Amino acid sequence: MRGAAEAFQARFGVGFATLTHLSFDTLTALHARGDDEAALMRNVMVASESDPAILPAFDRLARIANRQQPSLEERAEYFETLQSVYRRLEGAMPLDGERLLVAPEREGRILAEVLGWLRPGRDLAPHAKRIPYEHGLLVGVSPCGAPPAERLVIVDGAIASGATIIALLDLLASSEVPIDIFSVHAAREGVRAILRCARDAGWSVRIHAGHVTEGLSGKFYAIAPGGLAVGDLGDMIDSVAATVQAS
Repeated sequence: MRGAAEAFQARFGVGFATLTHLSFDTLTALHARGDDEAALMRNVMVASESDPAILPAFDRLARIANRQQPSLEERAEYFETLQSVYRRLEGAMPLDGERLLVAPEREGRILAEVLGWLRPGRDLAPHAKRIPYEHGLLVGVSPCGAPPAERLVIVDGAIASGATIIALLDLLASSEVPIDIFSVHAAREGVRAILRCARDAGWSVRIHAGHVTEGLSGKFYAIAPGGLAVGDLGDMIDSVAATVQAS
């Protein structure tokens, strides 16, 4: 595991303070449909279920995500569409000063910044990178000491396997602190994994997602009948966000 993490750190110039390992068997068990499905999903607020008008946004995201080489204009459309979905979730965002917001690099931090949710000097934007390892996943997290807070909020681009969120919760969650997770899209498998880990650890977790679908690829990406559900948000929006910030 250490060798896989060190190779990743050297390749991308990222330093990890912790590694969380989720084996193939562990992920398979966490992702599986079970008798607890209804109880788990009571902790998930899905915007598309109450507002079907949001669904065309996911058609646009999937169309662009499945292009081999999206143009700059398509990437800009993708970025704007992501923001429009998060604006539908914004009413549930705790805005008081007693919450700690964690927005992992890249897409979580980019989106929290552009939405005005990330408070410099108060909130956290750690690296939380998933690394393929023996058919499962490692998640490396950079140093992210957390100040005390009455509520923990995590903003991520999309939930696929759930591994990244689980690693962050292992570091930051407490049974005394309610937790809200915001994501533009979530695979149902990842939702199950997060909420099962939360239940077993005694954490109070709610997930707010624009849309939820079933299906993961062998590389743990969310998939839909036409291909990728939303794709790799970080790769898609990084250059566009840099252009927006520069202007």
